[in-house]
Formats: sequence, structure tokens, C-alpha cells
Amino acid sequence: MSISQTTTGGLLLCRAEPLAARPAAHIPRERLLLAPAGEWSVLVPEAKPWLGGAESVAEVLAGWGAALALGSNWPVLSLWWEDGRAGFVLSSGFRRSAAYEWDAAGRPHGEPDPDAMRVLAARLGLDPVLDLEELELLTRPDAAADGDSRLLGVIALLARAELALSAGLTPGEPADRLREAARISSGPPRPCPYAASSGLALRCSQAR
Repeated sequence: MSISQTTTGGLLLCRAEPLAARPAAHIPRERLLLAPAGEWSVLVPEAKPWLGGAESVAEVLAGWGAALALGSNWPVLSLWWEDGRAGFVLSSGFRRSAAYEWDAAGRPHGEPDPDAMRVLAARLGLDPVLDLEELELLTRPDAAADGDSRLLGVIALLARAELALSAGLTPGEPADRLREAARISSGPPRPCPYAASSGLALRCSQAR
């Protein structure tokens, strides 16, 4: 689907299955839905208050991704879309994050990081030649592209790294649709032992 100029949303991708990712998913004051996505996990905010804060969606998702990455051994990819723009932030522990953003016309927005795609390919285990070449194509002019197609292009390449998002868990979907799709994908929720010990509220599920 095409990203609406008024649609706002985001999701987090962790390169680990839910059972392995759950201990690291300690996001303060935020309830998350955790669902399988192939050999990955996808995390979606369960409530809406984060959408109305002073920070942009990109800033909120980047902060959550950084927190997740610090508590795990896996990189975390934050995908976001807001007011027609779209982008990603890759967090990897204490290493410098990599980020890229496109405007509604699919053009690089702001001050693009020239190394972002190289870092993305390297940290997510993509092919350093073929996959990187395709990622770099997403940064070049294309009259037929928009923010939607750029972000979907990233996801298509991640499918080669065994990412498999369920229907409805895709960029451009509104927050309500993302939550519903995550609930369906995750199956019946069960209590998370880590949430009680850390004082956090996290809805957990087992991978199918």
C-alpha cells in the first residue's frame, strides 16, 4: 500500500525469534506486542499515547530500538513513517546507529548518511556486494518511487535474511492495523516473567 500523508506508525525488527528476543524487550512505560516474523521478531506498540508526544515518530522508535539493542546481542531495526516521510534507524549495542530517511517523493531527506546502507548490509548479514548494490539503489533518484516503495524495498531485501512479516505488519499501515495484525500473528498472549521482575508491561507470546 502507499503511505498516506496522514498515516503515522512504526515497528521494531529484532533478528531473533520471540523466545530469544523476549528478555531484551524491556521498554519502560510502554506495552509492546511481540510476534514472530520468520527468523526475526517484530514488536509493535500496543497503546497510542506515544503518537501524541513532543518527539517525532522517528525519535521515539530510534529510542526504543537503542534500548532493545543495548539489552541484547542482536541489532534492532526501527522502521517508521509519518506525514508521507519514511525511514529506518539501525541500532547495535554501543556502536553508532545508522539511519536513513526519505520524503514523500522517495528522495533522501535531511542530511543522508552515506554509510547507512553499507552498515545496514554488514550488521544484518546481507550480501556485501549484491544486496548492498540493491540497497544503494534506494538512495538514488527514481521518478516512480515514494517513501512507501523505498521502505518496502528494504523489507524485500531483508527477506533474504529470513525476515517474513505477516499480512498487515507492513510500512504504511495505521497503528490500529499494526496492533491487530500483531495480535493475530502472535497468538494467545501469555505472562512474561521478565515484565514482573523489571516493573515493565510487555505482552509476550511464543513463536509458532
